[in-house]
Amino acid sequence: MEDQSNIKLIRILLSIITTVILVIVLKEMAFVIIPLAMSIFLAALLVPIFMKLKKWKVPNVLAIFIVGAAIIGAVRVGGFIIQLTNYEYSLKKNEINSLVDTKLLPTFESIGDYTGIDLGKDIDWSRFSDALSSGKFMDSVSPILDMFNSVVGMYLMILIYLIIILASMYNYEKYLRYLGGEKQGEGLLKVVNNWIEDLRIYIKVKTLVSLVTGILFGGVCYLFGVDFALFFGFLAFILNFIPQVGSLIATIFPVLLAFLEINSLPMVGLFAAILIVVQLMMGTFIEVKYIGKSFAMSTLVVFVNLIFWGYLWGIAGVILSVPIIILFKNIANHIDENSMIARLFSSEK
Repeated sequence: MEDQSNIKLIRILLSIITTVILVIVLKEMAFVIIPLAMSIFLAALLVPIFMKLKKWKVPNVLAIFIVGAAIIGAVRVGGFIIQLTNYEYSLKKNEINSLVDTKLLPTFESIGDYTGIDLGKDIDWSRFSDALSSGKFMDSVSPILDMFNSVVGMYLMILIYLIIILASMYNYEKYLRYLGGEKQGEGLLKVVNNWIEDLRIYIKVKTLVSLVTGILFGGVCYLFGVDFALFFGFLAFILNFIPQVGSLIATIFPVLLAFLEINSLPMVGLFAAILIVVQLMMGTFIEVKYIGKSFAMSTLVVFVNLIFWGYLWGIAGVILSVPIIILFKNIANHIDENSMIARLFSSEK
């Protein structure tokens, strides 16, 4: 009995050590692993398209060229929107930062006086003021832009990995059967195909919801006369792919700018209320309806997963957190869908 207890303890310690080593490797080798993970994620999304092209007898090289051109085009569109926003800001920089100094910062001071909290004492306003004034208002959005730039900076490596993966995608089912052997080949293929299908449904719905949300955000900003309507629509579209916190961040920035530019406080409240209603309607009702409750995952697990992968890989980890948890969920369900781990990934039905 004592020997069995020692063996069990050794196994637990080895598992902990292995986990720690794995996390360190994932963190330190992020510059290599992130492009590979992103390319696998993109390749999984492109499987249905490649299968259709295969049925239409489109040559593999031509299919890769079509997909690559579409990805390059999407990146160029995003870059154009950001460049246009920078140009618009350069024209209105002085006006906006003047409003920050005369309207936003005094409002925070008034809130402090009303609540009895000494904001000037408890908060380092010098850093906050530097971020919002002296020509640096849009720099408050720069952490988000920097996160996207970190992914775009890996663009070439992702594209190279993706081309290599796509080149062999036509025969991926045959390869997975070979990789798993006679006993596990079909099971491995089933897990991967289920992951691809779940991922396809999730991204399809999420893209549609994010696109409509972005269009509505941009339209509302335009109707209320808030500057950078195109950028805020684009920001809402991108950030909606980040679970839990993305929609909140996408709402904060246009509301802050509306507070600066719209003189009527009730109109600012109406503007904020409309954006919140859009997010609730698209995220709570439309998304849940089309993804389905059976596909829903535990909110707590998703949030913890988001923090963990975000810590390891930054914005790339945040983007990949949902595809990763969908993969883990499929693996757990394949092993035993009634197990505690499988139930942990799923929300209560």
